[in-house]
Amino acid sequence: MLEVIDPATMRWLSGWSPSLSWPSASALAKHIVGHLSSLNEHQIQVLGWSALAYAAISGAEALGLWLGYRWGQWLSAVISGLFIPVELIDGIRHPSLFRSGLVMLNVAVLLYLVLRICSDRRRHTSIATTDVCA
Repeated sequence: MLEVIDPATMRWLSGWSPSLSWPSASALAKHIVGHLSSLNEHQIQVLGWSALAYAAISGAEALGLWLGYRWGQWLSAVISGLFIPVELIDGIRHPSLFRSGLVMLNVAVLLYLVLRICSDRRRHTSIATTDVCA
């Protein structure tokens, strides 16, 4: 069995967390460290592979945007839209005006991205196509 955080590391993290500037950061850091220390080996592997996959997708998105490819723009829109269901679930579980505003803001950003991609496509092509932007 993999030991996630040894006692010395836990003491170091517990001693370090009060130095954070936010008033509730100490409690947040202790909560995160406590949660991470309770993960088993399989959960750590899933977390690691998920982080690696997210980093690879973000890198591909950055490369596509940097080189000016349309797929980079669409990948950016898709990634932005992937968080909306998570925020909706969180908003349903813990309703607040802030969470509702955050969901509406992210939907607005997603709509802006899609409309911007479609308007760029219409501006650069004169051939009628049957795609999402038509």
